[in-house]
Order: sequence, then C-alpha cells, then structure tokens
Amino acid sequence: MPALPLPPALLERWRLAGRVRSVERIAGGELKDVYRIDVADGSPPLCLRLYPPEVTLETVASELRWVDQFARRLPEVPASI
Repeated sequence: MPALPLPPALLERWRLAGRVRSVERIAGGELKDVYRIDVADGSPPLCLRLYPPEVTLETVASELRWVDQFARRLPEVPASI
C-alpha cells in the first residue's frame, strides 16, 4: 500500500495503474513535497514533485530547467518528464 494515495488520473496519465510498489516522501525541501515512486516491473524509480497551488507555472518551469542541467551531468539526477 503506497504511503501517499496517488490520484487515479495521475496513475492513468503516466501508465502507473497496478504498477506502484511503494511511495516514499523524500525529506527536505521548502517549495514542494517530493516523493519517490517505485514500480513493480523493475523500471527506474520515479520522482513526483507536488507544488502548492500558489506556485506559478513559471516558477516550476524555472526549477525544472535547473534540475535538467544537473541531469545532463549527473546520472543520479533523473531528467524531468
């Protein structure tokens, strides 16, 4: 049973229905909540970032551009999808 109930629309959108093995909140961060999602089929873990409603799309896009710079240089950092 995942620690965080994932909305059915999210599961369907990312083709995760029936595949989620575990969900774990990653500690730290002030802007958003971050969760690690492990799937049952051996795929790499996913990172789910949940932003509060007051965060603008512009802020999210800026942060993801920053994260993607790290992803290009460090294999430990997953690229955004």
